[in-house]
Amino acid sequence: MVPIHDTDVAEKRWTDDEWRQFELWEKIELRLRRRKHVWIAITAALFLLLSSVPIALEMWPKWVGLHVSRQIAQEVNRLRGRAILEAGAQRIAFSTDAGLNYQIERAENCSSPAELWKPVKSGGFLRSKLGRSIAERFRVLDVDSGRALGVPSLVHQICFDAIHGFSGVTPPGQAQAQASKALGVAVARQIDIDEKRLDRVSVVLLTGNSAEVDFE
Repeated sequence: MVPIHDTDVAEKRWTDDEWRQFELWEKIELRLRRRKHVWIAITAALFLLLSSVPIALEMWPKWVGLHVSRQIAQEVNRLRGRAILEAGAQRIAFSTDAGLNYQIERAENCSSPAELWKPVKSGGFLRSKLGRSIAERFRVLDVDSGRALGVPSLVHQICFDAIHGFSGVTPPGQAQAQASKALGVAVARQIDIDEKRLDRVSVVLLTGNSAEVDFE
């Protein structure tokens, strides 16, 4: 049996301590590298976030307008479905004041006199607590605002007859505009209308007797 001397034990302990210190420094160095990578990632994310803020502020009115346009299209589709099921006419009138409100009425056909139209429901778009405050900045464009912005064929009343199909209604007292060409319902912020920001106007296009929907 080989004898074990104290110097051999001490040397082995010294070697073990060196390895433990070496492993400890490796772990510390690895942790520092990870922390450095995390800080680099956080810095890059903050830079991208701050860089995107001006773009978001510039585009959010258009995004809101497109969202409302989709809601308008959905309401028009539901109106068309009710008119077909009831074999009558349904008309939706969008308020041109701020708030994005609307009212739906029904009658025998789109040419029925005013006293024969009966209310079906009234409502509005962006009805959440935050949405209502946003809706107060937006409105449906009337014909005159559309012309000033260079957007022709705008209406703010739409009628669908189960027999004759879709027609747009121009301001009260004027004749109905048949849908031989595309008619539009446009949405924008009042400040963008005043500044003639056509790039921030969202339009629901309705074409044909079946009121096929498209967006601009």
